[in-house]
Amino acid sequence: MQQLAAFKNQQREIDRLQEFADRFRAKASKASQAQAKLKQIERMEKIEAPESAGPVVGFSFPQPVRSGQRAIALRGVHHAYGENVVYRGVDF
Repeated sequence: MQQLAAFKNQQREIDRLQEFADRFRAKASKASQAQAKLKQIERMEKIEAPESAGPVVGFSFPQPVRSGQRAIALRGVHHAYGENVVYRGVDF
C-alpha cells in the first residue's frame, strides 16, 4: 500500500517536471531550466509499479432482448409556460 502511494507521488512529480519542460523548452530564457528538469527526471531512481495483490472480479452484461418496433407512444401531448402555449395535442 505504501509502495503504491510512493509510486503515484513519483509519477505525479515526473508529470509536473515533464509539463514544465514541454512548455518552456522552446523559450530562450527558460530553455536551460527545461533541460535541467529533463535531466532531473533521468537521474530519478524510478519506483516500479506494484502489482495488485487483490482479487480480480470478473463480470459481463448479457445482450438484452431486442425491444419491439415502438418503444413509447405519446398521444395528445400539451406543453405551456403559464398562458404561453408551446404546443397542444401533439402525437409521437
